[in-house]
This record gives sequence, C-alpha cells and structure tokens, in this order.
Amino acid sequence: MSLPSTRSKLQKETRDLIARWDRTAEEWNDPVSRRLQVEYLEQLERAVTRASEAMDAMHEVICRAQRDCE
Repeated sequence: MSLPSTRSKLQKETRDLIARWDRTAEEWNDPVSRRLQVEYLEQLERAVTRASEAMDAMHEVICRAQRDCE
C-alpha cells in the first residue's frame, strides 16, 4: 500500500471514528465521556494530523529519491 493511500485510509478511519463518537456523545454526556474525548480523541486527531503531514513529507522524499535513481 502506498503512503498516499495509507494516509487517506488513516484520515478516513479517524473521521469515521469521530463521527461515531459524536453520535455516541449525544447520548453519553457526563464527566467520563468528556474526559475520554479530551484525553484520547482530541489527542488522536492531533496525532493523525501530524502523522499525515509526516507521511506526505516521506512520500516527497521517496519520489525524489526514485527520480534521482532513474
């Protein structure tokens, strides 16, 4: 699987998870759910954003290396 397709899949799955969480949070809204959102889901979103940026940068480096080897 290529880096761009892996990045896209990671982003899609994260969006799906957040959408499911949003639906769950409509019914489950207490201190525990808010802590789960702050301590895990918000951090996950930031981590996925950073990972996606790193994957884009790695993809550029790999493409450049492939061109240089031709």
